[in-house]
Amino acid sequence: MFVGLMDPNDPNVYEWKKAKNHIQMLGYWADGNCGIMTWCPCGEDLIQEVVDGTRYYTCEQYKYDSVLHVRKRWDTAIEEEVLRLKDENEAHTKKICELGAELHLAKRKAEREAIGEEVEKLKEENAEQAKKLHELGVQHEKTINEVRELWDSILNLSCGCSNCKDEVKKTVGVFGL
Repeated sequence: MFVGLMDPNDPNVYEWKKAKNHIQMLGYWADGNCGIMTWCPCGEDLIQEVVDGTRYYTCEQYKYDSVLHVRKRWDTAIEEEVLRLKDENEAHTKKICELGAELHLAKRKAEREAIGEEVEKLKEENAEQAKKLHELGVQHEKTINEVRELWDSILNLSCGCSNCKDEVKKTVGVFGL
């Protein structure tokens, strides 16, 4: 029926457009017939009506054409809507769990990176402290050698007898050398 483009000069163009619109409306009707509907595929808003104690979502055009317009029981619509929302909630819950796991992994990775950076910083500080400690050790040895040389020169200035040496030791003090 719909082969290629429609020729505007074809006498059946009006019927073809009418059939095409009818098929589109059937598709809209089928696609929209789930859960709580807010409008009919014809474009009309739905109203809530009560017939014999039963509530319905109904298109005002339903009484003229019951095939293409919507009339749906309220309880069925609510039930379908609850099931749809339940499925949606489960999907959101699953997504939240996945994102929570990703967040946990990202936090752990960030913590490991921060710890790694801290370890590197401490290694650098340790190397600097070791260098300073070595420099202080060298300076300490140098100072000890200078004190020994000074002590030896003081002892050499004395006459060398044990009385003089004892007198120098009392005056200057013993440095534990």
